[in-house]
Amino acid sequence: MYYQPQLDTASDRITHVEALVRWFTPAQGWISPTEFISRAEHNGLIVSLGEWILRQACRQTQTWLQAGISVTVSVNLSPRQLQHPCLVEQVVQILAETGLPPQALELEITESVALEIWN
Repeated sequence: MYYQPQLDTASDRITHVEALVRWFTPAQGWISPTEFISRAEHNGLIVSLGEWILRQACRQTQTWLQAGISVTVSVNLSPRQLQHPCLVEQVVQILAETGLPPQALELEITESVALEIWN
């Protein structure tokens, strides 16, 4: 997991991070997110991958909050994840498990996801 920081220029502080999944293998080096996310979708693993990303992002953000670093985190949702009937329960469960306050989490829906779902 990588976290892309967003800097508040008024306070010169990082106030938000976006959780980004990245994959490195010794044999192939860095694998493009487009490639492995597409494969996860094709193989029916995208919901599980999305859940793992959400859980890791919430754990890390809670760790930062406990260390006195006040940040929020955003996590992108895939179309299948967004349409999954247990998404809300899953988010509630992960927040409870990690202790992350709900206001510290933002769920992102990209324009392409919105178009795919609502067209």
